[in-house]
Amino acid sequence: MLALALGATVAGAQVLHETGVHGTVVDRVSGAPVPGVEVLVLGRGLGQLADADGHFRLVGLTAGSYLLQVRGEGYVVMTWELAVPDDTMFTYTFPLEPQGVTLPAVEVEGESPPNVSVWLRGFEDRRGRVRGEFVTRADIKRRNAATLGDLLRTVHGLRMRCGRTGCGIEMTRALGCRPTYFIDGVPINAGTAEGTPVIDIYGVEVYNINDVPVDFQRTQLKCGVIGIWTRRGPAR
Repeated sequence: MLALALGATVAGAQVLHETGVHGTVVDRVSGAPVPGVEVLVLGRGLGQLADADGHFRLVGLTAGSYLLQVRGEGYVVMTWELAVPDDTMFTYTFPLEPQGVTLPAVEVEGESPPNVSVWLRGFEDRRGRVRGEFVTRADIKRRNAATLGDLLRTVHGLRMRCGRTGCGIEMTRALGCRPTYFIDGVPINAGTAEGTPVIDIYGVEVYNINDVPVDFQRTQLKCGVIGIWTRRGPAR
């Protein structure tokens, strides 16, 4: 994730009677505009598709920090941390990293590769024997959520809390306490975890502090765990 401090003294900023971001999405290698990509302000329900020239314009923000994510077919998902001042429309060019040729998605029913089957067996085993909340691939398809917050909105023990800098997931049993996140078994920060594209998620496990299984036990746990498993599974 790239952090950008968007101050009023930076070239390109203009003081107006609105606060937001006016951007152009380009291919990092060729420099050509990338049309039709999805631009999202994570946790705010604000988004737009870039036009034919790669332009987008997001307004109606207040001063504060935001996570802006850009997704496009054939490109790596990129996230920028923006510090947006009040009454400023900032203009910036967002470069996307090409991902190479992407084949159409095919969902295959059958035996999983070895590196996937190990964690998948663990996920299903815990789902059958430990206390916790589980979101399966079938749940994800049915809920058709746009963000992780939307996906987990109805999960018992969680709530979305929004402030001037955006929204985040909290445990209801510990007011103001953010869960510890894991992606494919690896601890990760909340901003990265909550920005995970839902289309990449296979399943999610949610535990309060008293129910965390040994697979996710760490000394720094405070109020609970959210374990996210992606469709690619852990690295070999």
